[in-house]
Order: sequence, then C-alpha cells, then structure tokens
Amino acid sequence: MRPVSPFPILRATCAALLLLQACSDGISREPGVEWQGKPLGVAERVARPDDDALRAAGWAAPGSATFASGRPRLLLRIVPGEWGDTLRLLDFGDEVAAYAAFQQLAAAPEDIASGVSPCGDRVCFRRGRWIGLLDAWSWKGETWIGSALALPGDAPFTTIPQIFGSLLHQGRIPGSERVLAGEFMGRDVEATVFAVQADCRGDTALIYASRELTAGFARELARGPGWRLDTLAGRLEVFSEFAELAPVRLRFSRKGMAGVEGCFDEKLTSGWLSRQERALKKLK
Repeated sequence: MRPVSPFPILRATCAALLLLQACSDGISREPGVEWQGKPLGVAERVARPDDDALRAAGWAAPGSATFASGRPRLLLRIVPGEWGDTLRLLDFGDEVAAYAAFQQLAAAPEDIASGVSPCGDRVCFRRGRWIGLLDAWSWKGETWIGSALALPGDAPFTTIPQIFGSLLHQGRIPGSERVLAGEFMGRDVEATVFAVQADCRGDTALIYASRELTAGFARELARGPGWRLDTLAGRLEVFSEFAELAPVRLRFSRKGMAGVEGCFDEKLTSGWLSRQERALKKLK
C-alpha cells in the first residue's frame, strides 16, 4: 500500500483553523487604534456620520450632534475591552476642529484645557484630532487611558493646538484658548477665528486672529448700526460705537484679521493689534 503523506492533512487542518479563527473573530480593525499595543476590534465604522448616526452611537448630549467646527469625518464604535463597555471615537481630521468640538461638550471651562469632561453619565475626552466617549463607571482617569489607548496622530490630553502659539502671550490667561466657528460679532461666517483672553490693566480682554476674515467682512460689519469703518495705511479698521458695551477694534489686511475686544487702554490695544497682525502669517 502506498503511504499517505501527512502534508495535505496538515495543510487542510491549518486552513480550517485559520477559517475558524476568522469566523469566530468577525471583527474589523482600524489601523493605529490599539489598546496596550494590540489592535482593537471595531464593531461599527461610519464615514461622515449624520446626526442620527451620532445619536445612535451615544453622542446624545445637547449640542453634541452637530458641531460648529464641522462634522467628524469618522465614527468608530470599539468592541468592549477591559473598560467594560463600548468605547466610541470621533475623528475630526485635525486637532483644531476637535478642540472646537470639545468646547461644545465640556461641562466647565477648565475641562477644555484638561481634555477630560463629564458628559451626562459618560466621560468625554479629547486626544489630538480625536474625541472619545466612555461610560463614567468604567473611567479610571486620563493616565490609565492615555497610556493604554493609542490613536493615529495622537497627542497628550493637555496639548492645545499649536496654532495658538501664534497668538499673543503677553498677559494671556492660561486655559482661555478658544476656537470660534460659524458666528463672529453676531454674524454667520464660514471662517475660523482664534481667541484668547488677556489681562488689560485689570480688565479681561479678548484677542482675536483669523486668516479667513478679510475686508469683505469688515465692510459688511460696518454697514450695521453701531460700527464705524476707517482706512489706515492701506488697511481697514472697524470700531464699535456701542457706548454701553466694551470697545471692539478689528484690523483687516490681506493677511487676515486681528482684533481686540474689552480693553479700555488704547495704547495697549494698538500694541496688541500691531503684534498680532505680524503673527497672522503663522495662522493656517
């Protein structure tokens, strides 16, 4: 009798085991999304999720469905792991958009800078261009999830977008960095405005910068009541004339807009505007 080779049997057995493993897994993976160095399973992956998809995934807190900074480009629902429930992740594509969206979710101003905030019975957290959501009972702190969870293009919890480095530092109030989107000075805008608070001789002022707001917005704003438009050395400046409100001074050039609101010191305001105008080229 001719001996039977064991190799076809071994190959068939190995193939069956691999098929069984694949069938028992049945879970997709997202490149770069790992827990303690191991790829995490993705139970649901939705590109450009609409409001219904966001709410179904647990983003049901007021204002969390439609973000002023733009809709997230990706929603991931992660298979439960050691945290005990399903982790939800939103990828906004860049850290500025995620930072602006997190402003809408944060329960307190200090939560924006820390990158962690209670969101109802869950915890929201921001890491670079990502925002995550996790049930509060399973949350063990930012050190725990920061060391175990790896995300593509990730950043530490306390990192603010680098773009804020181009805004003035003199007198800046730490943790006041904000991204304004969708509306500015009471008008709907398709632009991003960066803002920080600063100390102005005991008053709290706001310093603005935007590459996207130019002379067209200045003229539109000046047509409204309470505003005055001046031409200054080839630039435009818009001043508020609301005597009952804090002063606003916005300067426009081909580089964009620099502005100061709430500072009654004209010399300090002019100095801030000049320095911020020179820094506009760093904004992208």
